[in-house]
Amino acid sequence: MREATNTKRFAQKIVKRISNKVEKDKKEPVGNQNCLLCTWCTEAQFRGIDILPRPVYSPRDVIFKFTDANIVKYARKIHFRNENELRQKALSGKRFYCHVNWKGSSGGHEFILLNIDGEIYVMDSQAGLLADIDSDDGSYYFRDINYKNSFIVRLDNKELNEDILKYNSVNFTMDFDEIEDSKYLL
Repeated sequence: MREATNTKRFAQKIVKRISNKVEKDKKEPVGNQNCLLCTWCTEAQFRGIDILPRPVYSPRDVIFKFTDANIVKYARKIHFRNENELRQKALSGKRFYCHVNWKGSSGGHEFILLNIDGEIYVMDSQAGLLADIDSDDGSYYFRDINYKNSFIVRLDNKELNEDILKYNSVNFTMDFDEIEDSKYLL
């Protein structure tokens, strides 16, 4: 029980640090499109690497060339057909990268699923959220999703691909370009 409390407290600390950084970096018209970087930085912090996400202002940013499977070496996407199957798979490890794609949209979201003593939490560091998957906040992430394009990747039993963290450098930050980037906002 004590370990679970410590894990939850540690997760809350990570969520707070990353969401505060995201809020600090927000800039109109696009805010901070960095759920992918936030997820990578969240996992790095679980592994003792103190790193916060850089701002991402342009949909042409190099970060979008990398995928979820790059977060750990030898990653395997685990698809799920419904929420019950997702829960079952999420109980087989401690941490999972989760990609959900919403129906009727080309968009989606990335976050961590955290198993703490059999309780599954949605850990969305970008949004500043750590919520039980059964709570209103946690279950929101799985409403109206396209299961065909949604999956998880187990993180806790694989080596972190630290090479991807170099793309978190502010040297890669692109400013929003009204002409080039406006077509992505439609």
